[in-house]
Amino acid sequence: LLCCARMAPPYGGGRGDCGGMSHAGLGLMMMMCTLLCMGAVVEGVSERQHEHQGTTLQPLKQKEENSSLDTIPAPRGNQTVAAPSKCSCKCRQVPSCFEPPTRGKHAVPLPRHLKPESYILKLQPNIYDRKFNGTLRVTVHVIKDTTKFVLNAANLTFTHVFADVHDACRWLEPLNMMYIDNLQLVVLDFQHVFKKGQAVNLTIAYQGVLNSEMEGFYLSTYEDDKGVSRWIASTQFEPTGARQTFPCFDEPLFKASFTLSLVHQINQTALSNMPVMLHVPLGSGMVETVFRPSVRMSTYLVAFVMGDLEHIEKITSSGIHVRIWTRPGLSEHGEFALNTATSILPFFEELFGIAFPLPKLDLVGIPDFASGAMENWGLITFRETALLYNPHTDPMTAQQRVAVTVVHEVAHQWFGNLVTMRWWDDLWLNEGFASFMEYVGTSYLHPDWEMWEQFVVDVRGALELDATDDSHPIDVDVRDPEAIDEIFDAISYQKGMALLRMLKNYIGDDVFFRGLNEYLTTFAGGNARTEDLWNAMRNVSNLPISEMMTDWTSHAGFPVVYVEDMGNGSLRMTQHRMHLLIKDEEYENVKRDLESTWRLPITMWFGDTYEPETFLLKTVTATHTFSHLLKKANFGQGAYCRINYSADLWKRIYADLHTLPPLDRVGIIDDTFELSRTGEIPALQALNLARQMKTEKDYIVWNTYLHHVTWMYQIVRGEDERHLLAGTITDALKPIVKELGVLPRVEDSHMQRLLRRQVLEAASRYGLQEVVDDCLRMFQDVTGIGSKKRGYKVHVDTGDDGSELSGDIRGPVFKTAVRYGGEPEYEWVLQHYRSAKDPQQRREFLSTLSAVRDPALLERTLNMSLHAEVRPQDTVSMIVDVAANDGKEMAWNFVKENWAKLVKRDFLVSDLIEGVTKHLSTEARGHEVAIFFREHPAPEAERTIKQSVERILANARWLEHNMDQISRWLRKEGKQIKTP
Repeated sequence: LLCCARMAPPYGGGRGDCGGMSHAGLGLMMMMCTLLCMGAVVEGVSERQHEHQGTTLQPLKQKEENSSLDTIPAPRGNQTVAAPSKCSCKCRQVPSCFEPPTRGKHAVPLPRHLKPESYILKLQPNIYDRKFNGTLRVTVHVIKDTTKFVLNAANLTFTHVFADVHDACRWLEPLNMMYIDNLQLVVLDFQHVFKKGQAVNLTIAYQGVLNSEMEGFYLSTYEDDKGVSRWIASTQFEPTGARQTFPCFDEPLFKASFTLSLVHQINQTALSNMPVMLHVPLGSGMVETVFRPSVRMSTYLVAFVMGDLEHIEKITSSGIHVRIWTRPGLSEHGEFALNTATSILPFFEELFGIAFPLPKLDLVGIPDFASGAMENWGLITFRETALLYNPHTDPMTAQQRVAVTVVHEVAHQWFGNLVTMRWWDDLWLNEGFASFMEYVGTSYLHPDWEMWEQFVVDVRGALELDATDDSHPIDVDVRDPEAIDEIFDAISYQKGMALLRMLKNYIGDDVFFRGLNEYLTTFAGGNARTEDLWNAMRNVSNLPISEMMTDWTSHAGFPVVYVEDMGNGSLRMTQHRMHLLIKDEEYENVKRDLESTWRLPITMWFGDTYEPETFLLKTVTATHTFSHLLKKANFGQGAYCRINYSADLWKRIYADLHTLPPLDRVGIIDDTFELSRTGEIPALQALNLARQMKTEKDYIVWNTYLHHVTWMYQIVRGEDERHLLAGTITDALKPIVKELGVLPRVEDSHMQRLLRRQVLEAASRYGLQEVVDDCLRMFQDVTGIGSKKRGYKVHVDTGDDGSELSGDIRGPVFKTAVRYGGEPEYEWVLQHYRSAKDPQQRREFLSTLSAVRDPALLERTLNMSLHAEVRPQDTVSMIVDVAANDGKEMAWNFVKENWAKLVKRDFLVSDLIEGVTKHLSTEARGHEVAIFFREHPAPEAERTIKQSVERILANARWLEHNMDQISRWLRKEGKQIKTP
C-alpha cells in the first residue's frame, strides 16, 4: 500500500523516479493495491495447491517453441477501428508488429513477442444493468523488445490501463490505444521499450456486457416454484468467448495460471475452476469470493458460475471432491451423474497413468446452454438434460445420454485440458479423443450397454458427411474465429474417434494405451499437434504410424473398397474415394485417378471356425490370397471405409446375413444403402433388405435400417409410393413389436428398452395399426382425451402412483396422440410443457409438438420456436424436428421467412441449416438454398451450406436415376396398410 502511495502524486512528486502517473489514474489506485495484495497471497498458495495429492504436473519434454516465438502473420492495411470510450486513441493504423495475412480476412493469430504467465482477475456483475466491471492484472514475459501490447478483446470498454516492469518502481500509461473490432484486438502503444526477458504487469480496468447469448459471460434465467424469475450467471468461453469477458491472449497456445475473484450477493454461490481461497465480506449483503490460483491452462477453459445453487457431493477413491450443482429443487436428479463422475475419475487416472491434477471437480447444470456440455477444467458446465436424470420418469435414452456426456467431459480433463491442441486446426485431438473415451469409459461402467456396438452406429454421421465433396480434413486449416465453431462437427468428433479405434485395433489395446500414456506424459501442461500423437504411438509400437495415419488426417474423405473373388482363394481389392453426388462416369474416373490412396487395415472374416485375418491395403489395387472362403470384409466394422462387393459376393453375403454378428449386419445394411445412394449398386438391393429385417432382434441393426428407410421415405415422390413404403416398413416391424410388446417388463435389459422405444416410435410414425391403437388407449387413460374411452389399463413403473406412463414409452405414446389426434391432444401436451419442471420431461413435451400432421398445428409449433417460452437453445431442435416429421417444406419456408429473427437467437446456425435442408430433394430447391444464403450470408456456416446444397442435389440425382424402378418395386413388393 505504501509503494502504491509513493507512485501517486503528490506523494511521488509528479513524474519523478517512480514514473508518476496522471490524475486519471488515481481512481485505479485502490484496485491495483487489491490486485497486488491478492498476488502476494497467490504466491503463498500456489506452491501448496497440489499438496493433497503430493504430485505436480510433469515438465514438458517437447521442444519449448515459445522460447523463440516469432511474429505470426496477421493483417496490415486499412482496418475498421472503433475507439473505446474514455481512451485516447490517436493511433489509427494497424501496428507495425503485424505482417500481411496469409489466410482469410480474419486470419489474426496474436504476435508472439509476449507470453502471458499469470492473470489476476476480479469481476463484479450488475444483473439489473446487464453489465459487469472488471479489473485485471496480467503478467507477461517479453520475448522480443517491443513498445506494443496486442491482446484479444471484444465488446469491452477500457477505462484505465497501466503497465509496470516487475520488480521495478515504474508505472506507465499507453500513449495510444485502439480497438480493431473486426479482428477482436486491442493494441496498446507505449513510448517505453519493454526489453526481452523482462516480466511486465499490465493492469486494466474495464466494463463488459452481461449478455443473454450463451457465450462469453452471460445470464441464464428460470422461474422458481413460486413463479419468480431467477438467474444464474455463467460462462462459455470455447472457442473465443474469453475475450468478451477480459482482455487476454485468447489462443490455446497461451497457457497461464488464473486467480479469479467474484463479487456477488452473500446468499449466492460462486464457483470457478479452483476451490475457494477466501471470502471477503464487503457489507450491504455483498461478498467477494477469491479462488485459489489455477494450474496453467488456456483461456477457453476458464470458467465461473454464480447464482442460487444447491448441490450433492461425493469423494472419489483417489480423494477428489466431486459436486453436482443445480438450481434449487433439482439436485436429487444429479445422483446418477455424481455416481458416474466419481467412478470414472479413478478409472481414467489409472488408465492414463496420470492423477487428476485438481483437488475438486464441479459439474453444474445451466438452464440456458448452447451445446451439450463444456469441459472447463475443474468446473464442467452442462445443459440440464445432459446432467440430470430422474429414474422414475425419464427414459433409458436420457440415462445413457447423461452417462456418455459426463464421461466425455471428464475425459477432456486429460485430453484438451492437461494436453491442449496448439491451435484449432488440431481440434480433433480434444474432441476425437474425448468421444473415443466415451465408449471406453461407459463400457467400463455399464458393460451390458453394448457401447462398442453402438459406436458403429454413431460413426455413421461422420461417414455420411465425409462423403460430400465439401467435407474437410481432420487437420483443417481454420483461422477465422467465425469458422472455428463450424469444425465442431462429425469430422472432428466421430471421424476422429473412428480413426483412433481403427488404430487401436491395428496395433493392439496394450500398445495403444501405452502410446496414449507417453503422449499425455510428454505434453502434460503444454500443447501438442497431431504429429506428436503419431510420434508417441511410433515410439511404443515400432511401426510407421505417421506414414499410415497422416493419409487419414490430412485428406478429406474415405475409401470405398471394391472386393472381387478371383477364384482359388484370391481376392482383388480396389479403393477409390467415396462421393455422395452421382456424376457422369468419365468425370468420376478422372477424379479418382487424381485422389490419394489410404493405408487401410481391413480384417477379413471367414466364419466362426476360422480366425479373422487383417490385411493392410496400401495401394489402389492389391490381390491377396486367403485360405478360406470370405464371409465378410471389414469384420467388426473396424476400418473407416465402405465395402462394395462383386455381384456374386453380395449374393453370398445376403444369403448368410443372419449368421453375421450384429456389428457386421449393421455394416452390410449401412454399406448397401449408402452405396445405392451413390449409384455404385442398384437401389433395389437396399429395398430388398426389408425381408431380412423380419427376423431381426438387435437394437443397432434396427437403428441402422430405420435411419436409412426414413431417409428414403422422406424423399420418394408420390403419395402412393410413400404409402406402400410405409406399409413395407411396418410389415418388417410386426414380428419385433409382437415379441417385445408395447409395455415395459421388469426383466428388460438396457438394450431391449432402447429397442422397444425405437420400434414403437417407428411403428407409430408409419401407421402400424395395433401400435397406434395401444398408444391412443394409453393416452386416453392418462388424460381422458380421445374420441372414445377404451378402458385400457396402463402399467407404470414401480414406485409411481399409477398416474404416469413409463418413461421409456411416454414419448411414443404422446407423439402418437398428437400425430393421429387433433387440437385437444396438442393442447394437453403444450400445457404440460409449460407446467413441467423436470428438464427431461420439458424436452420430451417440446419434441412431441413437432410430431403433428395437421398443417395449422405444425405452423403453430414453428411459430412457437421463436416465442419467449422456448429457450433459444431449443429453437433449432423444434424446427429440425418439424422438418424430420414430414414438414420439410414448411420448415424450410419458415426459416427463409424468419431468418432475421432466427439469427438474433443464439444457436449453432450450422445445425439448423443442415437439419432443415437434408431431406429436400429437387434441383430447384438446391439452387434456392444456395441463392438464399448468397443473399443472406452466414459466414459461420459457409462449409455447411455447401454440404447441404450438395446433399439436396444428391437426393435429386438419386431420384432421377432410381424413382421409376423404386415405384415398380413398391407396386409389386410393397405392402398396403390401412392409414390410422
